[in-house]
Amino acid sequence: VVFTTLRIENFASEVSKAGLRENLNILEEHRAEAHLKTLYYQRAVARLYN
Repeated sequence: VVFTTLRIENFASEVSKAGLRENLNILEEHRAEAHLKTLYYQRAVARLYN
């Protein structure tokens, strides 16, 4: 016996996929920003100790 829930009835695959793609793009942007911050801090520390 299968009961359909509101979540199952209203699920839109394309909307879900679009949301996942958007989240991946945002994640990549955050990773790039974090990488640049790390490089900045590494250079600052290198300047202080060298």
